[in-house]
Amino acid sequence: MAGGVTLRGSLSDMTRRRRLLAVVGAASLIYLAALAYYAMVRSIDTDEGYYVSAARLVWEGKVPYRDFFFPQAPLLPYLYGWIWGVHPGSLVSMRLLSAGLTAATALLWGVCLVFSERLPRVVVVATFLAIVLNPTLAAWNVAVKTYAAGNLLASVAMISLYAALRMRRVRWYFIAGLALGLCASVRSLYGPLIAAVSLWMLMQNGDAMRDRILRVLAFLGGAGAGLFPLLRSLVSDPPGFLFNNLRYHRLDAGYIPLANGQIMEGYISVGHTLWIYFSWIFIWLITFHPYFTVNVILAIVGWRSLKKLRGSHAGIYTPEEYSYFRLAFVMAATYTATALTVFPPFDQYFESPLLPLLIPFLAEGLRVVLVSKKNWAIALALIVPLAFRFELSVDAIVGPAGPYPLSSFREVSGAIRAHSAPDDVVLSFWPGYVFESGRRYFPGMEDQFCDPHDEQAESGGESAIPHSLE
Repeated sequence: MAGGVTLRGSLSDMTRRRRLLAVVGAASLIYLAALAYYAMVRSIDTDEGYYVSAARLVWEGKVPYRDFFFPQAPLLPYLYGWIWGVHPGSLVSMRLLSAGLTAATALLWGVCLVFSERLPRVVVVATFLAIVLNPTLAAWNVAVKTYAAGNLLASVAMISLYAALRMRRVRWYFIAGLALGLCASVRSLYGPLIAAVSLWMLMQNGDAMRDRILRVLAFLGGAGAGLFPLLRSLVSDPPGFLFNNLRYHRLDAGYIPLANGQIMEGYISVGHTLWIYFSWIFIWLITFHPYFTVNVILAIVGWRSLKKLRGSHAGIYTPEEYSYFRLAFVMAATYTATALTVFPPFDQYFESPLLPLLIPFLAEGLRVVLVSKKNWAIALALIVPLAFRFELSVDAIVGPAGPYPLSSFREVSGAIRAHSAPDDVVLSFWPGYVFESGRRYFPGMEDQFCDPHDEQAESGGESAIPHSLE
């Protein structure tokens, strides 16, 4: 009799899980469609012109740092470059890859949450909705930048580390290291996470040192494979690599566009530097991005709950899962500290990249609120839609009505095509127009990051149409 009850319970759990997987799959497809639509109407982020041009140049056989300037880790142009071969001269086509990577990230987390044995169904659904309704992902991840690929790879690393700590399989440590190495090869700010995870694994008590060293070696082996594009660039051209990834950013520190159209750069004074950090983090990021702030608050609630549960020896989570939560905290703290070394600390360095690192705590925070804090759950249901709507209005600069609309971008690119031949060289201070028009870059100006005033000057009117040069 008891065996029959257990079997029926297992079958019932499997049925519910399949239904949840179907819901997650359908929601992810809808999410992909929404992201694809937004990718086709979102205004231009001026950085996109450089990223898409780098992708084209790589497809044409050029090498980052050696043949053109590129102030990021080297992998991203290779991830997007093949699109130039399939559909050349289309920034939107590359954006659709970003949309696909973002939807894949949501689907991956959704599937993992469904298979979680510790979370009630309502918490699984709430956590998944918190991911797909995040306005930051729609605002920034559909652009051709590092966020979509970085989020997916960081998510793979987080999920693989969870599997590694639970199952103690060496291959999961290797996969986690590979994902994190590739992530650092897309955006070097993730690099310190590799060292932090390695040190954390070595310092864990309870296992023989031999076993810990084996796991660290597997993790570092994967990380080394993932870091191959970055290490190859460093070895093949050390001066170019160091200038593009380090010296340039130091020279560009303190870059802040002012309301009067002027540009302020550098560390003006100690007081000014502290004020910039305070204003960007506590005023702009925390105050004007309430959806992000709500997520952080829920993550803190989750972290505090986990500390209490572990101290009281409650049986909700296993010792391996508590170890995972400690590792996730180390990773989130390491990334935050690394991102704060950038001056100024722009909000986009935190909103999207921190999400995969906070999801374990976000899920626990939602469990606390939805299961045991009914009043909090009601307040959250009222606050989240308002926070979502407000943050969308804050991020309206990247919406269809932003300062660099897609229609103007296409108009200028079309004018270039109309006034030049396919093999003509076009001089443009912003390479996005040359990319979209399919014309050739002026030698030495293939992918130079220029003053935005030059970009703005080129964004309107016949006077902005560059002359073709033979």
